[in-house]
Amino acid sequence: MIQKAEALFVMTLVKFSKINGKYLFIILGLLTLLPLLLLSVFNNPGSDDFDYEFKRPLQEIIQTQIDLYYGWSGRYFSVGFMTINPDFFINFSFYKFYPIIIICLLIIVLYWFLKLIFSEEKVFPIVSDLGFFLFLFCLQIPDMCQAFFWYSSSICYQFGIVLFLIFLIFFLKYKKGKSKSYLLLAILCLIASIGSNEILMLIILFLSIWYVMIKFVVLKKIDFHERLLLLIIIVFSFIVIVAPGNNARLLREGVKINSYNLSLSIIKTTFYLVKYFIKWLPLILLTTYLYSGRLNEILNRIKDKRVFIHPFLCLILIFTILFPCFFIGFWTKNYLLPDRAINSIYFFFLLFVMYFVFCVLNFIKSNFNQDLHSNNKYIFTIILVLFTFSETPISEAYYDLISGKAYKYDKELEDRFLIINSSNKSCIEVPMLINCPKTIYNSEVMGLTSDKNNWKNIEISKYYKKTVIVTPSNSIISE
Repeated sequence: MIQKAEALFVMTLVKFSKINGKYLFIILGLLTLLPLLLLSVFNNPGSDDFDYEFKRPLQEIIQTQIDLYYGWSGRYFSVGFMTINPDFFINFSFYKFYPIIIICLLIIVLYWFLKLIFSEEKVFPIVSDLGFFLFLFCLQIPDMCQAFFWYSSSICYQFGIVLFLIFLIFFLKYKKGKSKSYLLLAILCLIASIGSNEILMLIILFLSIWYVMIKFVVLKKIDFHERLLLLIIIVFSFIVIVAPGNNARLLREGVKINSYNLSLSIIKTTFYLVKYFIKWLPLILLTTYLYSGRLNEILNRIKDKRVFIHPFLCLILIFTILFPCFFIGFWTKNYLLPDRAINSIYFFFLLFVMYFVFCVLNFIKSNFNQDLHSNNKYIFTIILVLFTFSETPISEAYYDLISGKAYKYDKELEDRFLIINSSNKSCIEVPMLINCPKTIYNSEVMGLTSDKNNWKNIEISKYYKKTVIVTPSNSIISE
């Protein structure tokens, strides 16, 4: 019986490996997104989402932004969402719909972006490209929860990426049609994305500098609108960097040992950047090798090959753009960035590596008159599928869904909130969570403790106007 099951499994893999590359990644893309959309039904607000210390009536939104800029953060755009009073979101189960909204937004914007840059009229190839990219993004993402399911993080980081992609779309449309309305929309989205988070701001800043430098070397001129956009990027990046709230927040959190140590920050940044290159690159290259037929097709459609630079220069470009992102964490706090920030770095790393692959393909074709085609595709496809359903964010999402862990987690929190709402006591003890699905639950920013003075307890206690702790209260417990 076991031998028959093994034979069936192997035969299934072999048949799956024979699927056309375009169909393969549409299937993998759908398999990637399906559990995420279903898990959204069981999503709940994190501890931070209950915080309404800064939430005020809508008519005070401007004053709230000013106070936050001076006392909390330079993220002038993303904090605007988080200053909206959470009553509506919590009472109407908004958190169960938000992940679906942000995932769908990312799908739509990515599709639109890929269609524009590849100048592809047909729908099917772009859907395949979309499945290819989303599959790779979710396969190695550092923390799925902080990307899509934790509202506060998703607003700052994932929604910021969506806004930046919309900026690129409107910018490309302006370049093609010279419509001033597209330029205005591009500027608005650019300003919003810069004000979403510091990592995105740094990537936009250094990417724009590289863009201007390369274009000047190749074409010997920079258009007026490109100079205008560069000026806007510099000005609004400066606004984010010099925000008094940045230093105020650092002081409240405490200055770390060896902060602002230049040599140590450079060494640690280089180490971790190389580490993540080595961690992320192999699987991306394996997957692109399987997709090389479609990539060659795209390359042949691009008439102006001047958009591709030397592969070695491209690697330098990737390194120098991502270096400041890791550096800022070690410089200000002497620590590695949290996963929510590395999620954004990985997204852009993936975009840049895809550009690197095109540069390599163009280099091979130009210098050796050869196209790179995947050989032994079947065995590589089997390896990829096996890896996908090993210990990856995708397999974890399926486990959380199929095992019923996400459902049980949702029921536990439903019972908890019922206890809190129905109790007249000033201090309420609630049962500790038993089920904590990794895809939609992160212990760093969710859950409660047995310490009423812990920040998680304080945020929820403020919202419900009752002290809330986890039982038993005679020992230190943190979910």
